[in-house]
Amino acid sequence: HDVIRENHIGDWGTPFGMLIEHLLDLGETEAADHLSLGDLDGFYKQARAKFDADDVFKERSRARVVMLQSGDAETRRLWKLLVALSTKHFNAVYDRLNVLLTDDDLMGESAYNDLLPQVITRLDALGLLQRSDGADVVYLATGRSAPDALAGGAAAVRDDAPVLLVPGTGGGGALPVAVSAALATLGPREVVVLGGRSAVDDATLASVERLLPGVRVRRVAGATRYDTAARAVASFTSVDRVYVAVGTQFPDALAATAAAGVGGVPVLLVDPSGVPDATAGALRRLAPGRIVVLGGVAAISRGLESRLAGFLAE
Repeated sequence: HDVIRENHIGDWGTPFGMLIEHLLDLGETEAADHLSLGDLDGFYKQARAKFDADDVFKERSRARVVMLQSGDAETRRLWKLLVALSTKHFNAVYDRLNVLLTDDDLMGESAYNDLLPQVITRLDALGLLQRSDGADVVYLATGRSAPDALAGGAAAVRDDAPVLLVPGTGGGGALPVAVSAALATLGPREVVVLGGRSAVDDATLASVERLLPGVRVRRVAGATRYDTAARAVASFTSVDRVYVAVGTQFPDALAATAAAGVGGVPVLLVDPSGVPDATAGALRRLAPGRIVVLGGVAAISRGLESRLAGFLAE
């Protein structure tokens, strides 16, 4: 038999997020001195006690795991330091027990991280995957204004996809801890970013791509909120009705988004003064038998309602 030596050490996952945060709390030099004495068990127990008792430390630890998995350079450096110190201790124990394993035989859990996209693709092709508590698609929109998230909300509900909010342009591309953790947990195959660069900048897209290597990240955007709304419903084909709301304020569209998504109904936006070209184009393409106007005459006037009626299928 061909015997392959693989020392399958546990060097990945939540425990390492916890250990890295504990290392940072102690200070890198003090932590290294502590670990060099071989007290790995004591170091772990200290970190675990903080994790169980301190919700802030717990959230930091989980966020650090996301950073580790997404390839953050500083997190990877600290992780390598911990693994190296741990390996040094393992080797001392192996020598005492006359175990013949060497560093060349290491095959930690981390070795499989970069292989996961290939594994998922192959399992899916064989029909062996069943998604649980995840999402094939996740929608991202800025949390600083509502139109993009509302316009994409119906498509998101129809796709059984969550909508996550990011700071948007001007935030330096950083993803909130909660959003990073949600993306890592959901494990989507595709992330749809709603809105142009003035809403969600390219730095934010780059952060998503680093967090989820191999996942398709695409932007759905137009020159205006009306264009973006029209493009967000591009995947809708023949429909029996369309919801229309004013695009300058958002309570009406917000109230209808869930119902629209469940019913497979697109939501389009209009300006109080008229029907924007992008909205008109989408209405002609969809040719609905019904247009449901959201809100009273203070939002959409009778005159505008009459113009909308002109887009109904004959």
